[in-house]
Amino acid sequence: MNLNSLKNSLTIDKIDKIIESTFKKGTFDDFIVVKNREQMWDGLTSEKKQITPKYSQDPYFKTKEAAIKYANWKQSITPNTKRDPDTPNLYINGHFYNSLNNVINTTNIQVKTTSPLGSDIVKKYPTALGLINDNKMKLIKMFTPYFKQEFKMKFIKNG
Repeated sequence: MNLNSLKNSLTIDKIDKIIESTFKKGTFDDFIVVKNREQMWDGLTSEKKQITPKYSQDPYFKTKEAAIKYANWKQSITPNTKRDPDTPNLYINGHFYNSLNNVINTTNIQVKTTSPLGSDIVKKYPTALGLINDNKMKLIKMFTPYFKQEFKMKFIKNG
């Protein structure tokens, strides 16, 4: 295949399909979900900000004392020195964390929950799902060699 025929055969649709098939073949699903869980465990959103509302700001708690008591209890069952004890990590029994998976298509990758309770959590904390930029860069570095290999297989070898 010469460069002109390669250039003419490359379309956004074909490249998108290569990206999609590469993601589906690799271990990227695990990476994305694991990194998202780690971010939430540390109390971080996809924007690398603390998850809010904080317990002390959450209208669910009728008194400040109730919020402090809950925050102390959460810190005792999910200790983490990287997370402000007043910041949620969206973990109680692991159900929400275990319900996370990726939806991969030609335009994006989204972390989704398969749980009705998880949907309620996402409504309350809409920026909790997704990767912070540091993790996005790690994903791109990890993904690039696989993409190159898939690209070569689809275009160079098959014409």
